[in-house]
This record gives sequence, C-alpha cells and structure tokens, in this order.
Amino acid sequence: MATVCLIVALFFSYADENLVFNSQHKLQIWRLLSAHFVHTDRYHLIGNLLAFAILIYLFPISLKKQVQVFIVAIILIDLYLLIFSIQIYAGLSGLIYAIPGAYFFQLLIKRHFKSALLILVILISHVFVISPHASQLHSMNWQPLKAAHLLGFIAGLLSLIMDTILKNKPR
Repeated sequence: MATVCLIVALFFSYADENLVFNSQHKLQIWRLLSAHFVHTDRYHLIGNLLAFAILIYLFPISLKKQVQVFIVAIILIDLYLLIFSIQIYAGLSGLIYAIPGAYFFQLLIKRHFKSALLILVILISHVFVISPHASQLHSMNWQPLKAAHLLGFIAGLLSLIMDTILKNKPR
C-alpha cells in the first residue's frame, strides 16, 4: 500500500485530477480505486504513511488479512462515495482504519474488552477531534471524510467476522 502511494505521488504528483474521485466524473470507474492512493499534498501523504506504519506495528494482522480488509474497505467506501454523491475524495486513511477494525475483532474474540474499548476511544477521538486537516483540492475545500474512516474500521471488523463464519461453517 505504501509503495503504491509513493509511486502515485512520484509519477502523478499530488491529487492528480484524473485519479481523484470526483462526483462529476462517476463514469470514470478507475477513480474509485485510484482515489485511495492519491493525496492532496505531501503532508497528507506522509501523515497517512506514518499512520499506516504505526497501525501495522500496533495492530499486527497477517498480510493475507491486510489484503482482505483493504478489499472490503475499498468496496464499502466506494459504495458510500457513489450512494451519497460525495463530491471529491482522496487518501489512504479510510483504508488504513481497516487494520484496527480487524484487530478490534481479534481482541473481542479473545475477550480483551478493555483493550478493544481503548482502541475505539482512541480512533473515535482521532476521527472527530484530532484529524480535521483541510486543504484546497481542485478549487474545492477538501477535508478527511470521517465516514470513510468509520467505514474502513467497519470493513476490518466485517471482514474478520465473515472469515470466522466461513471457517466455522460445517462442510
């Protein structure tokens, strides 16, 4: 994920107009994927890459599960973008919230409720209090989409719930 973001920033600069999700260009389907790897500026990119590194360190999940939760997060966030006609979207942060979502589920399974609650409090306070970073993007005001962060977390949770159900299904 980090490598893809860095390559996009290197070759396309920040917030390339052809890669950002923009509701005026809904028929350009590639934007639903590319928007997750495009950032508004270097601070947005660096912040997301640092958050990604920290979350992977704090909430270790296997590479297979990372890919799984990212795919589910992309689907949920993209559906949200389309259904609610979000004007503009860019950034990795919605996807990286899937990592603590998956780890949260693992803590619930192990009955580590205090640790799970702590994760919720930290992430919710980050989304609603700490992270309101705003910038200009294609002559529009841009700021992180709180719903994308929450959907990323839910995607991580749902992904492991589905995984557990499928593993426990009688054959």
